[in-house]
Amino acid sequence: MKHATMLGIAAIILMAGSTCLAGPIVSLSSTTPDLSQIHIGDTVQFDITLSGLNPGDTLQLLGVSVAFPAASFGAPTSNTPSLTPSGIVPDVGGYSGAVPLGNAVGLYDTLNLFPPPDFFPDITSNGLFFSFTVTALAAGSGTFAFGTDLNSIGFDASGLPLDNVVGATGASQLSFTVLQGTTIPEPGSVILLGVGTLATAAWARRRPRRVAVA
Repeated sequence: MKHATMLGIAAIILMAGSTCLAGPIVSLSSTTPDLSQIHIGDTVQFDITLSGLNPGDTLQLLGVSVAFPAASFGAPTSNTPSLTPSGIVPDVGGYSGAVPLGNAVGLYDTLNLFPPPDFFPDITSNGLFFSFTVTALAAGSGTFAFGTDLNSIGFDASGLPLDNVVGATGASQLSFTVLQGTTIPEPGSVILLGVGTLATAAWARRRPRRVAVA
């Protein structure tokens, strides 16, 4: 009985340890609280964040793409990696980004394949990978979701490969709805409306009054 109890305690400890040492994943989030109430002309920022990287883990390659309907948002207006001391990009030279229509791509590679050969530091910490901003262009609904060309190469503290860092485990998507904006009259239309009102009032005042005949 004593041995069974000890085995049970050991199993619980192992389960707790495996929970704490879950593999790293990337996630997609937005600084806009309610993506179902976007209006045409609104700008929305999205963040791609790495979490779950344990001490001793390293990533030599991290590539993430986010796809969305180009008809609703066009192309991102900014694509900036986290370059602050708390960010996960250790060397801006190893980072590259692209912002085609309906997509935002961030890539960090520790090996520069273009001459002269240069090796960049591995990613060793959790935090923001990159952010991008889009502007709503047309009404509609859809999702912002990780693309199919995600990629990563990494190893844990014992030298074993870290698989699916940006695979199905970390995949996430955010639904959105862009609403029609409130129509505001153009300044020229307002002026014409005002002139027309004044002209009508002046004509009414100058019109001779008819005298009633008894």
